[in-house]
Amino acid sequence: MADCRYNSSVIGGENCSVKLSERQQDKGQFKILFNFGSNSTVSIPDRKMVAKGLSKLDMLVVADIFEVETAQFWREPGLNPKDIQTEVFMLPAAFVYEKAGTMTNSSRLVQWKEVALEPLNESLPDLDIIDHIFKRMRELYAGSTAPKDAPILKARWNYDDEHGEPSPLKVLQELNGYDETTGELLSALGDYLSAPIGTVSTGCWVYAGVTGKGNLAARRDGADSTDLGLNRNFAFAWPGNIRVLYNRASCDAQGQPLDPERKLIWWDAAKGEWTGNDGPDVVDKTKGPDTPEGKIAFKQNPEGVGRLFAAAYTSGLPVTPSADVLPIRNAGMCVDGPLPEFYEPIESPAENILHPKVQNNPCANIVSTEFGDVKEYPYVLTTYGVCEHFCAGGITRNIPWLNEIMPEPFAEISKNLGKKLGIKEGDQVEVYSARGKVRVRALVTDRLQTYKINGKDQETIGMPWSWGFASLNPGPSTNNMTMAALDPGAGTPEYKCCLVNIRRA
Repeated sequence: MADCRYNSSVIGGENCSVKLSERQQDKGQFKILFNFGSNSTVSIPDRKMVAKGLSKLDMLVVADIFEVETAQFWREPGLNPKDIQTEVFMLPAAFVYEKAGTMTNSSRLVQWKEVALEPLNESLPDLDIIDHIFKRMRELYAGSTAPKDAPILKARWNYDDEHGEPSPLKVLQELNGYDETTGELLSALGDYLSAPIGTVSTGCWVYAGVTGKGNLAARRDGADSTDLGLNRNFAFAWPGNIRVLYNRASCDAQGQPLDPERKLIWWDAAKGEWTGNDGPDVVDKTKGPDTPEGKIAFKQNPEGVGRLFAAAYTSGLPVTPSADVLPIRNAGMCVDGPLPEFYEPIESPAENILHPKVQNNPCANIVSTEFGDVKEYPYVLTTYGVCEHFCAGGITRNIPWLNEIMPEPFAEISKNLGKKLGIKEGDQVEVYSARGKVRVRALVTDRLQTYKINGKDQETIGMPWSWGFASLNPGPSTNNMTMAALDPGAGTPEYKCCLVNIRRA
């Protein structure tokens, strides 16, 4: 897991870190937890559930740069270590510049990087740690005939380089994929898509082609003769090094660019193929615009066309499919309906004027069990980050000069609210919700203004959330107060809105 805003992966509309914490505190169903680069003790909303869950583990293994709050959760003020039987192991991990591998950003650009600095002392890259643990586990399971152990014993685990050390490039090659009939790397995405089922493998199909003709993610040629900012020889963009997705939509019905000054792709009748300045995002490069395949501009959608809303749909199935026919492409719809809809947060000072009878999302996954009333908690808390501290602060709160610039969390309020409550800049205040409270300094600014919502004045309190009880720069955790209510589709918690009150401390 990356040390990210939600410290989670999302499966089936559930935020796995939040749901794990909920189930663990209630049932204690997990015995061992491996925690890589995640600091959920700080980042999870309504975070007291995290300590309760971790306290029910038999063993917790934390791999990180510093001893973050999660690695020493039993030391948090208010907890009694004598009541916590969890055995905790801290594995020193390598920092980003101390390991090779790839970084992929939101523009789909996969960029390879080499080791810049050797890891300090006994710290190791994540890959090395996982590799050592898995190999040791397989040794312990050797000779077992139990079906449940077969995945461990039969797993293809061959990431060693010529020196016997785990190679990040071997991992990227596995993501790229192999032709299982020859053992050769797949050279392009088309090789994977056109192969018979069972003849190719890939760790992630959209990465097919990234290492098939050398490590394309390592390319650093920034030249761009098109002046379109495509830079197709710089690193690798998934899938297929296509820089603009759905670029078939940039052409007319005859396959020619709608904008001659900004040509992405076009149909070359002489060559009988789609070509262009970008990689053609089409079903088949040899199928012209007069064919059913060549007309499709949105090939990732099973319907092949753009959508105003998403409905459950499966393409590639006959009306009466036989038992051996597999669905080719599936499309699901949003968990809470085919079209976006507005609902108020679970805790809100306002009525839903669009749907007075349906205040909140009826499909919301509500984990918190304590809720505040607007009469007792009249203000809206919204949380945010600051430039000096990244996410849960596991690294940045251990860097002295960043702590000097941003030494502590704060509660940012409008001048109107400050005047109303007699709170001045720098005053100690207590912010509290139905779930918890913190004591911080007040920041009275013009950045926050009094809103007019449904004809009523409404105040907002803004607070950064990157602090915890450990590190060089400990501080109170804003997520003491936040609400663990999850969006049913993405699993994103309501970090941006819950009800609180504030008073001078």
